[in-house]
Amino acid sequence: MKESLKKFYEKKYKILMIIPFILFGLAIVSIAFTMINYGDVVQKDVSLSGGISYDIRVDNWNSKTSTDVVNELMIRYSEKTYSVTDLKNFGERIGFSLMVDLDSLQEEEFEEILNEVLTSNFNEGYSIASKSNMSGTIADDFFKTTFKFLIYAFLFMGAVVFLYFRKFAPSVSIILSSIFDIIITIGFFNLFQMKLSMAGVAAILMLVGYSVDTNILLTTKLIKEKPKNIQDGIYDAMKTGLKMTSTTIGVLIAVFFVSQAPAIKQIVTILLIGLIVDLMSTWFMNAGILKIYLSKKGVKK
Repeated sequence: MKESLKKFYEKKYKILMIIPFILFGLAIVSIAFTMINYGDVVQKDVSLSGGISYDIRVDNWNSKTSTDVVNELMIRYSEKTYSVTDLKNFGERIGFSLMVDLDSLQEEEFEEILNEVLTSNFNEGYSIASKSNMSGTIADDFFKTTFKFLIYAFLFMGAVVFLYFRKFAPSVSIILSSIFDIIITIGFFNLFQMKLSMAGVAAILMLVGYSVDTNILLTTKLIKEKPKNIQDGIYDAMKTGLKMTSTTIGVLIAVFFVSQAPAIKQIVTILLIGLIVDLMSTWFMNAGILKIYLSKKGVKK
């Protein structure tokens, strides 16, 4: 079985290279569809679109959670989107922060429903400690600034990679693979009709680092170490790279099922999608590009 997979991988590597490009094209379509319908590359939750935040302290949880509150609010006030974060003190839950995309005209009506829901879940064992408004303009500026710095990160990363390898094609291949990882991940994120939060933005930034790791490993193995046989060099890098990725994926799956925090689940979901995409962009596309490049340079297959 292992030998059959190796033979298939070695003979069909040019066909396998096409898969990331197909996924990239589909991701672009998904992003374009989202832009047409929602006016941005992704759907944004209340933490990125602005709204009102309530700091709610709970003395008696009554076996309830902040998720129970949000679920009930979504039934009774379904036209709004919600973001919730548990508040802890030395590991003990003391309450939660609830954010909802409200304007001032809806504020009084919503707070009446909120108090009814909180009372039904916690009786009198709660209090609304504070309330604050987040401007949609500020949230939008944060979103745009983050993606602006993401572009700067790619530019500086490209410069560093080029200075290290001193070869144009391998350097471009690394950057291209990283761009594919981000775009395809966002495309799948949109396909699942998920709404991006501030935590999700952090996950996308983390994904830049993850996507570069395996590509640097592969390129270093083939360009810097100069193996006598290209395919053996790829397999050598693959042993380490697959161990790194599979270990990370295993941890992320465990966190996904253990954690109940929506923010953590979104971070894990984005990283899982990104790492699976990275397997294809690294070992199908980047490995194929390097194989063709080195073959033309006269290195043995």
